Amino acid sequence: MKLPASFEYVYLREAETAGRLAEFAGSRLAGLCADQGWLFDGRVKSEESVFARLELGELASIVDMNDVYATTVVVPTRSEINDAAKAVQSVYPNSEIKVRRRADPRSFKYDDMHIYATLGPTAPGIDRAIRYRPFEIQIRTGLQYSWWRATHDVLYKGDVKDWRLERVASQARGTLDLIDGVLADLPAAAELLERQADDADAQFGQVVGWLEKWPEGDRPVDRRRFVDTVLAWLAQAGNALEAVEAALDSARGQALIAEEGITPAQVVQILAADEAGLPTLTAGERRILVTDELATVAPDFGSLPEDTRVQL
Repeated sequence: MKLPASFEYVYLREAETAGRLAEFAGSRLAGLCADQGWLFDGRVKSEESVFARLELGELASIVDMNDVYATTVVVPTRSEINDAAKAVQSVYPNSEIKVRRRADPRSFKYDDMHIYATLGPTAPGIDRAIRYRPFEIQIRTGLQYSWWRATHDVLYKGDVKDWRLERVASQARGTLDLIDGVLADLPAAAELLERQADDADAQFGQVVGWLEKWPEGDRPVDRRRFVDTVLAWLAQAGNALEAVEAALDSARGQALIAEEGITPAQVVQILAADEAGLPTLTAGERRILVTDELATVAPDFGSLPEDTRVQL
């Protein structure tokens, strides 16, 4: 788009400021998101987009535009939005949250959380024009972000205004809004379903309950993987859950639980081998991961043939 040369000079100044904000604020927010397992996105508003916004006449000056540099923090579900806002405000204490309006129940307009911040005292030595230039931080869920990326250019930058297009975009938005609510509290949503009798659920609960026998710091984060591993090895050995649970509570089991360097799943493997015999564990195609610590505590595992082991 052809733009006035007088504006281009002003935009270059603002774009330079926005670039410095991206350098300092963007890198800091990206690090925060990486630490928390969130996604981060940032952009400098294009020259044409800035001019079009000013041309609308709603702002008194270009310095009133708080989103020349704008960022997005993407969290998995709604349940993490407030945590993300607190984390952002801990990085930028002088930031302000834009008041969110109560949504019309008959519409499905996403009302993302917007935070306006400045580098302020967090960036000493930086030019004041950059330190106190506001920038925007939006906090969205993954579904909100996906909807925005998929529809923004089509709805707002397209050549046509089509009722059908806006209708289907709104329908998709309403569906995602509902799913966002479900994902925010999946256990509560599951309670809406009728409970089904399933022996696997009972086994899972029993085996995951064994982890209470270990100090909290020794328990695996991935509980499902632990249960899957234990059930696979017990099926291989033909051990009953009740027998293994009794072995865990025995003096032998308690001693193994107190050992440093062996995992809860390895403790169960040792106890399964005690009852069924180590050859039973190695009779199939499944291989055993034998660490130095496991071989020290249970020397029989250390003497297993190479073709029955997982090679590190």
